[in-house]
Amino acid sequence: KWEENYKTLDRVLKKLGISDGHSVLDIGPGAGLYTEYFLKRGFSNYTAVDFVEEVIAGLTEKFGRHGYRFIQKDIIEEKIGGKYDLVFMIDVTQHIIMDRDFEFIMRSVQNSLNMGGIFLVTDQLNNNKREALRIRRRPLTYYRRILGLSYMGRADFDTLINNGKQLFIFKK
Repeated sequence: KWEENYKTLDRVLKKLGISDGHSVLDIGPGAGLYTEYFLKRGFSNYTAVDFVEEVIAGLTEKFGRHGYRFIQKDIIEEKIGGKYDLVFMIDVTQHIIMDRDFEFIMRSVQNSLNMGGIFLVTDQLNNNKREALRIRRRPLTYYRRILGLSYMGRADFDTLINNGKQLFIFKK
């Protein structure tokens, strides 16, 4: 499954001109599957933010020796900070239930991008509902209205699951 996502990312990043010399912010790195992706592709300027202390500790232990930075922060409460060429947010937004929190985070993402920077985020294509108590999907139209970034397109993501997940691509 992950290899297909990696191939999609390879195509998208190549098309956008994002390479190992660019700075990356990974919001919600979880188990570090995409941390591993960026490491294998030679990215050296990588930062990840997560609110779970154990996630940050584990990723720091595993990847910190490569110069990767891991910051514990609840981005619903605090602005992200810093400037990046690529902000990467995979399988995170569905856990942001409240619209005011979502909008705060999206403004923070926008402010964290360098001019010409890219924001990659996953969600469902045409969905605006709660699937479960702690899951909320938002359609592309919602992102476009809130973000204030240029929409560059989308790519199918997690195609082996066939759940309609999309990788939305925005540029500052």
